[in-house]
Amino acid sequence: MAEAAATPGVGHRALGGSRALTRTRELLLAHWQITLVLVAGALLRLATEIAYHPALFFADSWEYFGLALQHPFVGFEVDRPSGYPFLVWMFTLDNRSLVLLTSLQHLAGLATALMVYAIGLRLRLGRWVSAAAAALVALCGDWVALEQFIMAEPFFSLCAVATAFVALTAGRSTRLWALSGALIAAATLMRTGGAFLVPAWLLFLLIRSVGRRAAITGLLALALPLVGYSALHAADGRGFGLTESGGWFLYARVAPIAHCTRTWPTTKELRAVCPTASEQADGWSPGDYLWDTPAPANKVYGSMYSGNVHRSSAVLRTFAIQTLEREPGAYVSMVFNALMSVFDPTSGGWESTVVFPGKHSHDWVDPVVKQEFAKNYRRRERVPESELRSYWRAIHTPRVLLGVLTALGLLSLLLALAFRRWRVQAMAAETLLLTGMGFLLLLGTIATSDVNMRYV
Repeated sequence: MAEAAATPGVGHRALGGSRALTRTRELLLAHWQITLVLVAGALLRLATEIAYHPALFFADSWEYFGLALQHPFVGFEVDRPSGYPFLVWMFTLDNRSLVLLTSLQHLAGLATALMVYAIGLRLRLGRWVSAAAAALVALCGDWVALEQFIMAEPFFSLCAVATAFVALTAGRSTRLWALSGALIAAATLMRTGGAFLVPAWLLFLLIRSVGRRAAITGLLALALPLVGYSALHAADGRGFGLTESGGWFLYARVAPIAHCTRTWPTTKELRAVCPTASEQADGWSPGDYLWDTPAPANKVYGSMYSGNVHRSSAVLRTFAIQTLEREPGAYVSMVFNALMSVFDPTSGGWESTVVFPGKHSHDWVDPVVKQEFAKNYRRRERVPESELRSYWRAIHTPRVLLGVLTALGLLSLLLALAFRRWRVQAMAAETLLLTGMGFLLLLGTIATSDVNMRYV
Protein backbone atom coordinates (compact mmCIF):
# COMPACT_ATOMS: atom_id res chain seq x y z
CA MET A 1 0.00 0.00 0.00
CA ALA A 2 2.83 2.39 0.87
CA GLU A 3 4.49 1.67 -2.49
CA ALA A 4 1.25 2.38 -4.34
CA ALA A 5 0.73 5.59 -2.42
CA ALA A 6 4.24 6.71 -3.23
CA THR A 7 3.48 6.57 -6.94
CA PRO A 8 1.26 9.52 -7.91
CA GLY A 9 -2.00 8.49 -9.56
CA VAL A 10 -1.60 4.71 -9.12
CA GLY A 11 -4.21 4.47 -6.41
CA HIS A 12 -6.66 6.60 -8.38
CA ARG A 13 -6.16 4.50 -11.50
CA ALA A 14 -6.71 1.30 -9.56
CA LEU A 15 -9.84 2.75 -7.97
CA GLY A 16 -11.10 3.90 -11.37
CA GLY A 17 -10.46 0.47 -12.86
CA SER A 18 -12.32 -1.18 -9.99
CA ARG A 19 -15.29 1.13 -10.51
CA ALA A 20 -15.31 0.37 -14.24
CA LEU A 21 -15.31 -3.37 -13.54
CA THR A 22 -18.11 -2.95 -11.02
CA ARG A 23 -20.14 -0.88 -13.46
CA THR A 24 -19.59 -3.43 -16.24
CA ARG A 25 -20.65 -6.27 -13.94
CA GLU A 26 -23.79 -4.36 -12.97
CA LEU A 27 -24.68 -3.73 -16.62
CA LEU A 28 -24.18 -7.38 -17.55
CA LEU A 29 -26.35 -8.52 -14.65
CA ALA A 30 -29.03 -5.92 -15.33
CA HIS A 31 -29.15 -6.88 -19.02
CA TRP A 32 -28.46 -10.58 -18.63
CA GLN A 33 -30.96 -11.49 -21.36
CA ILE A 34 -29.01 -9.78 -24.15
CA THR A 35 -25.74 -10.93 -22.58
CA LEU A 36 -26.82 -14.56 -22.98
CA VAL A 37 -27.99 -13.91 -26.55
CA LEU A 38 -24.67 -12.31 -27.52
CA VAL A 39 -22.60 -15.04 -25.86
CA ALA A 40 -24.59 -17.72 -27.68
CA GLY A 41 -24.23 -15.77 -30.92
CA ALA A 42 -20.48 -15.45 -30.43
CA LEU A 43 -20.08 -19.20 -29.82
CA LEU A 44 -22.15 -19.94 -32.92
CA ARG A 45 -19.93 -17.67 -34.99
CA LEU A 46 -16.76 -19.18 -33.56
CA ALA A 47 -18.03 -22.62 -34.57
CA THR A 48 -18.69 -21.26 -38.08
CA GLU A 49 -15.14 -19.89 -38.37
CA ILE A 50 -13.76 -23.28 -37.34
CA ALA A 51 -16.05 -25.30 -39.60
CA TYR A 52 -15.63 -23.19 -42.77
CA HIS A 53 -12.12 -21.77 -42.47
CA PRO A 54 -11.09 -19.26 -43.78
CA ALA A 55 -14.17 -18.05 -45.72
CA LEU A 56 -16.93 -19.11 -48.11
CA PHE A 57 -17.34 -17.91 -51.68
CA PHE A 58 -20.46 -17.45 -53.77
CA ALA A 59 -20.50 -16.27 -57.39
CA ASP A 60 -20.82 -12.64 -56.27
CA SER A 61 -17.99 -13.17 -53.78
CA TRP A 62 -15.47 -13.69 -56.57
CA GLU A 63 -16.61 -10.49 -58.24
CA TYR A 64 -16.21 -8.55 -54.99
CA PHE A 65 -12.80 -10.13 -54.45
CA GLY A 66 -11.59 -9.35 -57.97
CA LEU A 67 -12.78 -5.74 -57.67
CA ALA A 68 -11.13 -5.33 -54.28
CA LEU A 69 -7.70 -6.48 -55.37
CA GLN A 70 -7.39 -4.76 -58.73
CA HIS A 71 -4.16 -2.84 -58.66
CA PRO A 72 -3.27 -0.14 -57.95
CA PHE A 73 -6.62 0.25 -56.20
CA VAL A 74 -10.22 -0.98 -55.94
CA GLY A 75 -11.92 -1.03 -59.35
CA PHE A 76 -15.41 -0.36 -60.73
CA GLU A 77 -17.92 -2.90 -61.99
CA VAL A 78 -20.99 -2.65 -64.20
CA ASP A 79 -23.60 -3.93 -61.75
CA ARG A 80 -22.44 -2.97 -58.24
CA PRO A 81 -20.76 -0.09 -56.41
CA SER A 82 -17.29 -0.47 -54.92
CA GLY A 83 -17.99 0.23 -51.24
CA TYR A 84 -17.82 -3.37 -50.09
CA PRO A 85 -14.82 -4.23 -52.32
CA PHE A 86 -13.03 -1.34 -50.61
CA LEU A 87 -13.70 -2.98 -47.23
CA VAL A 88 -12.49 -6.31 -48.62
CA TRP A 89 -9.29 -4.63 -49.76
CA MET A 90 -8.83 -2.95 -46.38
CA PHE A 91 -9.79 -5.85 -44.11
CA THR A 92 -7.98 -8.63 -45.98
CA LEU A 93 -4.73 -6.63 -45.75
CA ASP A 94 -4.49 -6.78 -49.55
CA ASN A 95 -5.26 -10.53 -49.76
CA ARG A 96 -3.26 -11.69 -46.78
CA SER A 97 -6.04 -12.51 -44.29
CA LEU A 98 -9.53 -13.70 -45.21
CA VAL A 99 -10.05 -14.65 -41.56
CA LEU A 100 -9.80 -11.01 -40.51
CA LEU A 101 -12.59 -10.06 -42.94
CA THR A 102 -15.00 -12.84 -41.91
CA SER A 103 -14.26 -12.24 -38.22
CA LEU A 104 -15.16 -8.58 -38.62
CA GLN A 105 -18.33 -9.57 -40.45
CA HIS A 106 -19.29 -11.79 -37.51
CA LEU A 107 -18.58 -8.91 -35.13
CA ALA A 108 -20.76 -6.72 -37.33
CA GLY A 109 -23.59 -9.21 -36.87
CA LEU A 110 -23.23 -9.13 -33.09
CA ALA A 111 -23.04 -5.33 -33.09
CA THR A 112 -26.21 -5.21 -35.19
CA ALA A 113 -27.97 -7.46 -32.68
CA LEU A 114 -26.86 -5.23 -29.80
CA MET A 115 -28.23 -2.14 -31.58
CA VAL A 116 -31.54 -3.93 -32.18
CA TYR A 117 -31.71 -4.53 -28.43
CA ALA A 118 -30.93 -0.86 -27.71
CA ILE A 119 -33.60 0.27 -30.16
CA GLY A 120 -36.11 -2.03 -28.48
CA LEU A 121 -35.35 -0.48 -25.09
CA ARG A 122 -35.77 3.00 -26.57
CA LEU A 123 -39.18 1.96 -27.88
CA ARG A 124 -40.14 0.83 -24.35
CA LEU A 125 -40.49 -2.81 -25.37
CA GLY A 126 -38.72 -4.08 -22.25
CA ARG A 127 -35.63 -6.22 -21.90
CA TRP A 128 -37.24 -9.56 -22.73
CA VAL A 129 -38.89 -8.45 -25.97
CA SER A 130 -35.85 -6.42 -27.00
CA ALA A 131 -33.55 -9.40 -26.41
CA ALA A 132 -35.91 -11.63 -28.42
CA ALA A 133 -35.74 -9.15 -31.31
CA ALA A 134 -31.94 -9.12 -31.08
CA ALA A 135 -31.93 -12.93 -31.12
CA LEU A 136 -33.48 -12.81 -34.61
CA VAL A 137 -30.14 -11.40 -35.71
CA ALA A 138 -27.67 -12.97 -33.30
CA LEU A 139 -28.95 -16.55 -33.54
CA CYS A 140 -30.46 -16.76 -37.04
CA GLY A 141 -28.75 -19.49 -39.05
CA ASP A 142 -29.20 -17.54 -42.30
CA TRP A 143 -27.49 -14.48 -40.86
CA VAL A 144 -24.57 -16.36 -39.33
CA ALA A 145 -23.95 -18.37 -42.51
CA LEU A 146 -23.99 -15.23 -44.66
CA GLU A 147 -21.38 -13.59 -42.44
CA GLN A 148 -18.92 -16.34 -43.38
CA PHE A 149 -19.27 -15.51 -47.09
CA ILE A 150 -17.39 -12.73 -48.85
CA MET A 151 -20.64 -10.81 -49.32
CA ALA A 152 -21.79 -7.23 -48.66
CA GLU A 153 -24.86 -7.95 -46.52
CA PRO A 154 -23.28 -8.08 -43.01
CA PHE A 155 -21.70 -4.62 -43.26
CA PHE A 156 -24.69 -3.28 -45.21
CA SER A 157 -27.06 -4.43 -42.47
CA LEU A 158 -24.82 -2.95 -39.78
CA CYS A 159 -24.92 0.45 -41.52
CA ALA A 160 -28.70 0.26 -42.06
CA VAL A 161 -29.50 -0.55 -38.42
CA ALA A 162 -26.89 1.93 -37.17
CA THR A 163 -28.55 4.62 -39.31
CA ALA A 164 -31.82 4.07 -37.47
CA PHE A 165 -30.20 3.76 -34.04
CA VAL A 166 -28.26 7.02 -34.42
CA ALA A 167 -31.29 8.86 -35.82
CA LEU A 168 -33.45 7.72 -32.89
CA THR A 169 -30.90 9.04 -30.39
CA ALA A 170 -29.69 12.12 -32.28
CA GLY A 171 -32.14 14.71 -30.99
CA ARG A 172 -30.87 18.03 -32.40
CA SER A 173 -27.20 16.98 -32.45
CA THR A 174 -25.51 18.11 -35.66
CA ARG A 175 -22.76 15.52 -35.33
CA LEU A 176 -25.14 12.60 -34.83
CA TRP A 177 -27.31 13.58 -37.79
CA ALA A 178 -24.15 13.83 -39.89
CA LEU A 179 -23.21 10.33 -38.75
CA SER A 180 -26.68 8.97 -39.55
CA GLY A 181 -26.61 10.45 -43.06
CA ALA A 182 -23.09 9.15 -43.66
CA LEU A 183 -24.19 5.66 -42.61
CA ILE A 184 -26.95 5.61 -45.24
CA ALA A 185 -24.41 6.75 -47.83
CA ALA A 186 -22.04 3.97 -46.73
CA ALA A 187 -24.83 1.38 -47.00
CA THR A 188 -25.76 2.63 -50.49
CA LEU A 189 -22.14 2.44 -51.63
CA MET A 190 -22.16 -1.23 -50.63
CA ARG A 191 -25.55 -2.04 -52.15
CA THR A 192 -27.56 0.37 -54.27
CA GLY A 193 -30.70 -0.83 -52.46
CA GLY A 194 -29.58 1.45 -49.63
CA ALA A 195 -31.23 4.28 -51.56
CA PHE A 196 -34.62 2.83 -50.53
CA LEU A 197 -33.78 3.64 -46.90
CA VAL A 198 -33.67 7.36 -47.64
CA PRO A 199 -37.41 8.30 -47.87
CA ALA A 200 -38.26 7.04 -44.38
CA TRP A 201 -35.11 8.67 -42.97
CA LEU A 202 -36.00 12.00 -44.60
CA LEU A 203 -39.57 11.90 -43.28
CA PHE A 204 -38.30 11.17 -39.78
CA LEU A 205 -35.85 14.06 -40.09
CA LEU A 206 -38.71 16.40 -41.04
CA ILE A 207 -41.15 15.13 -38.42
CA ARG A 208 -38.61 15.49 -35.63
CA SER A 209 -37.94 19.16 -36.52
CA VAL A 210 -34.29 18.80 -35.60
CA GLY A 211 -33.37 22.29 -36.70
CA ARG A 212 -32.01 23.69 -39.93
CA ARG A 213 -28.35 23.21 -39.11
CA ALA A 214 -28.68 19.54 -38.10
CA ALA A 215 -30.92 18.79 -41.08
CA ILE A 216 -28.58 20.39 -43.61
CA THR A 217 -25.56 18.67 -42.09
CA GLY A 218 -27.29 15.28 -42.23
CA LEU A 219 -28.33 15.80 -45.84
CA LEU A 220 -24.83 16.86 -46.86
CA ALA A 221 -23.32 13.84 -45.09
CA LEU A 222 -25.70 11.65 -47.09
CA ALA A 223 -25.26 13.36 -50.45
CA LEU A 224 -21.56 14.20 -50.64
CA PRO A 225 -20.19 10.61 -50.55
CA LEU A 226 -22.67 9.53 -53.22
CA VAL A 227 -21.93 12.52 -55.45
CA GLY A 228 -18.20 12.05 -54.97
CA TYR A 229 -18.36 8.36 -55.87
CA SER A 230 -20.57 9.12 -58.90
CA ALA A 231 -18.02 11.70 -60.06
CA LEU A 232 -15.20 9.14 -59.80
CA HIS A 233 -17.40 6.67 -61.67
CA ALA A 234 -17.89 9.24 -64.43
CA ALA A 235 -14.17 10.06 -64.53
CA ASP A 236 -13.53 6.38 -65.24
CA GLY A 237 -15.72 6.67 -68.36
CA ARG A 238 -18.71 4.86 -66.86
CA GLY A 239 -21.20 7.71 -66.56
CA PHE A 240 -22.37 9.70 -63.55
CA GLY A 241 -23.97 7.20 -61.17
CA LEU A 242 -23.34 4.28 -58.86
CA THR A 243 -23.65 1.56 -61.51
CA GLU A 244 -24.28 1.17 -65.23
CA SER A 245 -26.80 -1.69 -65.22
CA GLY A 246 -30.07 -0.18 -63.99
CA GLY A 247 -31.77 -0.73 -67.34
CA TRP A 248 -30.80 -4.42 -67.35
CA PHE A 249 -32.28 -5.11 -63.93
CA LEU A 250 -35.51 -3.21 -64.60
CA TYR A 251 -35.91 -5.02 -67.93
CA ALA A 252 -35.48 -8.40 -66.22
CA ARG A 253 -38.04 -7.41 -63.58
CA VAL A 254 -40.79 -6.55 -66.09
CA ALA A 255 -39.98 -9.15 -68.78
CA PRO A 256 -42.37 -11.74 -67.27
CA ILE A 257 -45.35 -9.41 -67.93
CA ALA A 258 -44.21 -7.81 -71.22
CA HIS A 259 -46.49 -8.87 -74.08
CA CYS A 260 -45.21 -7.83 -77.48
CA THR A 261 -47.74 -7.38 -80.30
CA ARG A 262 -47.68 -6.48 -83.96
CA THR A 263 -48.00 -2.81 -83.08
CA TRP A 264 -45.64 -2.73 -80.07
CA PRO A 265 -42.73 -2.24 -79.74
CA THR A 266 -42.48 0.14 -82.64
CA THR A 267 -38.73 -0.07 -83.22
CA LYS A 268 -36.59 -2.98 -84.38
CA GLU A 269 -34.15 -2.45 -81.50
CA LEU A 270 -36.88 -2.86 -78.90
CA ARG A 271 -38.54 -5.77 -80.68
CA ALA A 272 -35.25 -7.66 -80.60
CA VAL A 273 -35.45 -8.00 -76.79
CA CYS A 274 -39.09 -9.08 -76.58
CA PRO A 275 -39.58 -12.07 -74.27
CA THR A 276 -41.29 -15.00 -75.97
CA ALA A 277 -44.62 -16.51 -74.99
CA SER A 278 -42.93 -19.86 -74.34
CA GLU A 279 -40.48 -18.28 -71.90
CA GLN A 280 -43.33 -16.69 -69.99
CA ALA A 281 -45.38 -19.89 -70.07
CA ASP A 282 -42.41 -21.75 -68.59
CA GLY A 283 -42.36 -19.27 -65.71
CA TRP A 284 -39.05 -17.55 -66.39
CA SER A 285 -38.00 -15.41 -63.42
CA PRO A 286 -36.22 -12.05 -63.55
CA GLY A 287 -32.99 -13.89 -62.80
CA ASP A 288 -33.50 -16.04 -65.88
CA TYR A 289 -33.96 -12.99 -68.10
CA LEU A 290 -30.92 -11.34 -66.56
CA TRP A 291 -28.36 -14.15 -66.47
CA ASP A 292 -29.34 -17.01 -68.80
CA THR A 293 -27.51 -17.13 -72.13
CA PRO A 294 -30.70 -17.89 -74.17
CA ALA A 295 -32.50 -14.85 -72.68
CA PRO A 296 -33.49 -12.28 -75.35
CA ALA A 297 -31.27 -9.44 -74.07
CA ASN A 298 -28.27 -11.74 -73.78
CA LYS A 299 -28.82 -13.03 -77.30
CA VAL A 300 -28.71 -9.47 -78.60
CA TYR A 301 -25.99 -7.95 -76.40
CA GLY A 302 -24.03 -10.93 -75.10
CA SER A 303 -24.42 -9.86 -71.47
CA MET A 304 -24.42 -6.70 -69.38
CA TYR A 305 -20.65 -7.11 -69.07
CA SER A 306 -19.92 -6.97 -72.79
CA GLY A 307 -20.17 -4.33 -75.51
CA ASN A 308 -21.52 -0.84 -74.98
CA VAL A 309 -23.34 -1.24 -71.67
CA HIS A 310 -24.56 2.38 -71.74
CA ARG A 311 -26.36 1.72 -75.00
CA SER A 312 -27.77 -1.68 -74.04
CA SER A 313 -28.92 -0.45 -70.64
CA ALA A 314 -30.64 2.57 -72.22
CA VAL A 315 -32.50 0.36 -74.72
CA LEU A 316 -33.60 -2.08 -72.04
CA ARG A 317 -34.71 0.75 -69.75
CA THR A 318 -36.85 2.16 -72.55
CA PHE A 319 -38.41 -1.26 -73.10
CA ALA A 320 -39.09 -1.61 -69.36
CA ILE A 321 -40.67 1.84 -69.01
CA GLN A 322 -42.94 1.26 -71.98
CA THR A 323 -43.95 -2.09 -70.49
CA LEU A 324 -44.81 -0.41 -67.19
CA GLU A 325 -46.93 2.15 -69.02
CA ARG A 326 -48.80 -0.62 -70.84
CA GLU A 327 -49.12 -3.10 -67.95
CA PRO A 328 -49.30 -1.14 -64.66
CA GLY A 329 -51.86 -3.50 -63.09
CA ALA A 330 -49.89 -6.62 -63.99
CA TYR A 331 -46.72 -5.04 -62.59
CA VAL A 332 -48.37 -4.13 -59.27
CA SER A 333 -49.84 -7.62 -58.99
CA MET A 334 -46.48 -9.24 -59.77
CA VAL A 335 -44.64 -7.15 -57.18
CA PHE A 336 -47.35 -7.72 -54.56
CA ASN A 337 -47.27 -11.50 -55.06
CA ALA A 338 -43.46 -11.49 -54.82
CA LEU A 339 -43.63 -9.39 -51.65
CA MET A 340 -46.11 -11.79 -50.05
CA SER A 341 -43.92 -14.75 -50.96
CA VAL A 342 -41.17 -13.36 -48.73
CA PHE A 343 -43.33 -14.05 -45.68
CA ASP A 344 -44.48 -17.51 -46.82
CA PRO A 345 -42.08 -20.25 -45.63
CA THR A 346 -43.37 -22.63 -48.32
CA SER A 347 -42.59 -20.29 -51.20
CA GLY A 348 -39.38 -19.70 -53.08
CA GLY A 349 -36.81 -16.98 -52.94
CA TRP A 350 -33.22 -17.46 -53.94
CA GLU A 351 -31.46 -18.65 -50.78
CA SER A 352 -28.21 -20.11 -52.15
CA THR A 353 -25.98 -17.79 -50.15
CA VAL A 354 -27.71 -18.09 -46.80
CA VAL A 355 -27.05 -21.74 -46.01
CA PHE A 356 -24.15 -23.64 -44.53
CA PRO A 357 -22.90 -25.64 -47.55
CA GLY A 358 -22.51 -29.39 -47.43
CA LYS A 359 -19.39 -31.35 -48.30
CA HIS A 360 -20.65 -32.29 -51.74
CA SER A 361 -22.41 -29.03 -52.63
CA HIS A 362 -21.37 -27.00 -55.64
CA ASP A 363 -18.30 -24.87 -54.98
CA TRP A 364 -18.51 -21.49 -56.71
CA VAL A 365 -15.19 -20.58 -58.31
CA ASP A 366 -14.15 -17.87 -60.74
CA PRO A 367 -11.00 -19.42 -62.22
CA VAL A 368 -9.58 -16.11 -63.44
CA VAL A 369 -9.93 -14.33 -60.08
CA LYS A 370 -8.80 -17.42 -58.19
CA GLN A 371 -5.68 -17.79 -60.33
CA GLU A 372 -4.72 -14.14 -59.85
CA PHE A 373 -5.68 -13.47 -56.25
CA ALA A 374 -6.48 -16.70 -54.38
CA LYS A 375 -4.43 -19.55 -55.81
CA ASN A 376 -4.32 -21.40 -52.52
CA TYR A 377 -7.98 -21.03 -51.62
CA ARG A 378 -9.74 -24.33 -50.97
CA ARG A 379 -13.09 -24.64 -49.29
CA ARG A 380 -12.53 -26.71 -46.16
CA GLU A 381 -15.17 -28.26 -43.93
CA ARG A 382 -14.38 -29.37 -40.41
CA VAL A 383 -16.35 -30.33 -37.34
CA PRO A 384 -18.90 -28.94 -36.49
CA GLU A 385 -20.07 -28.31 -40.09
CA SER A 386 -22.77 -31.02 -40.01
CA GLU A 387 -24.07 -29.68 -36.68
CA LEU A 388 -24.24 -26.17 -38.15
CA ARG A 389 -26.29 -27.44 -41.09
CA SER A 390 -28.67 -29.13 -38.65
CA TYR A 391 -28.86 -25.88 -36.69
CA TRP A 392 -29.69 -23.92 -39.85
CA ARG A 393 -32.51 -26.31 -40.73
CA ALA A 394 -34.03 -25.72 -37.30
CA ILE A 395 -33.35 -22.02 -36.80
CA HIS A 396 -33.46 -19.74 -39.83
CA THR A 397 -35.36 -16.66 -41.00
CA PRO A 398 -38.84 -16.75 -39.37
CA ARG A 399 -40.69 -15.61 -42.48
CA VAL A 400 -44.21 -15.69 -40.99
CA LEU A 401 -43.08 -13.71 -37.93
CA LEU A 402 -41.42 -11.08 -40.13
CA GLY A 403 -44.70 -10.77 -42.05
CA VAL A 404 -46.68 -10.29 -38.83
CA LEU A 405 -44.24 -7.67 -37.54
CA THR A 406 -44.30 -5.82 -40.86
CA ALA A 407 -48.11 -5.83 -40.92
CA LEU A 408 -48.28 -4.56 -37.33
CA GLY A 409 -45.87 -1.74 -38.13
CA LEU A 410 -47.86 -0.65 -41.18
CA LEU A 411 -51.15 -0.92 -39.22
CA SER A 412 -49.69 1.24 -36.46
CA LEU A 413 -48.78 3.91 -39.01
CA LEU A 414 -52.32 3.89 -40.44
CA LEU A 415 -53.81 4.26 -36.96
CA ALA A 416 -51.40 7.12 -36.24
CA LEU A 417 -52.59 8.92 -39.36
CA ALA A 418 -56.23 8.49 -38.35
CA PHE A 419 -56.12 9.13 -34.58
CA ARG A 420 -54.17 11.84 -32.79
CA ARG A 421 -54.14 9.93 -29.49
CA TRP A 422 -52.67 6.83 -31.13
CA ARG A 423 -50.02 9.05 -32.74
CA VAL A 424 -48.64 9.89 -29.30
CA GLN A 425 -49.08 6.47 -27.71
CA ALA A 426 -47.58 4.48 -30.57
CA MET A 427 -44.40 6.57 -31.08
CA ALA A 428 -45.46 7.11 -34.68
CA ALA A 429 -42.25 8.85 -35.79
CA GLU A 430 -40.10 5.98 -34.54
CA THR A 431 -42.43 3.42 -36.12
CA LEU A 432 -42.28 5.33 -39.40
CA LEU A 433 -38.48 5.27 -39.37
CA LEU A 434 -38.05 1.60 -38.51
CA THR A 435 -40.96 0.05 -40.40
CA GLY A 436 -40.49 2.46 -43.29
CA MET A 437 -36.81 1.72 -43.74
CA GLY A 438 -37.28 -2.04 -43.57
CA PHE A 439 -40.41 -2.18 -45.71
CA LEU A 440 -39.18 0.21 -48.40
CA LEU A 441 -35.86 -1.61 -48.64
CA LEU A 442 -37.69 -4.89 -49.20
CA LEU A 443 -40.33 -3.45 -51.53
CA GLY A 444 -37.84 -1.41 -53.55
CA THR A 445 -35.53 -4.37 -54.07
CA ILE A 446 -38.39 -6.60 -55.20
CA ALA A 447 -39.87 -3.90 -57.44
CA THR A 448 -36.61 -3.31 -59.30
CA SER A 449 -34.93 -6.72 -59.10
CA ASP A 450 -36.29 -9.95 -57.60
CA VAL A 451 -36.96 -11.83 -54.37
CA ASN A 452 -33.61 -12.76 -52.89
CA MET A 453 -33.73 -14.02 -49.33
CA ARG A 454 -30.29 -12.71 -48.44
CA TYR A 455 -31.73 -9.19 -48.89
CA VAL A 456 -34.43 -9.91 -46.29
